[in-house]
Amino acid sequence: MGEVDVEVGGILRMDGQETKLALNEGGSLFVHITKSQQGSDTGMFTCHIRGLDIKNIESGLLGLRAIDPYFELSKKFVDPDHGISRWHVVYRSEHILNSINPYWNPFEIDVD
Repeated sequence: MGEVDVEVGGILRMDGQETKLALNEGGSLFVHITKSQQGSDTGMFTCHIRGLDIKNIESGLLGLRAIDPYFELSKKFVDPDHGISRWHVVYRSEHILNSINPYWNPFEIDVD
């Protein structure tokens, strides 16, 4: 299906705080980010994700089958002692069965 890396800070600096990102295997991810009204580094991250025209890599019998997409959100952690950064999955969505245009349920994760 593909993947894309999204840097929140870069999108916040864009006009309209919105961008379209191409998935590396076909399809697109549209991202719109709104800066916190509270202005702190704590709280909840609220997200609603939709995929459009994701490349179907599971054609199946007679070409009638579609992919079962899901997504993962990862957070970058930096080891302060060694300066090594690693990505850890902080959220994994539900699978949307047989869809190239999935619309996932909204979710929240704690940003602490």
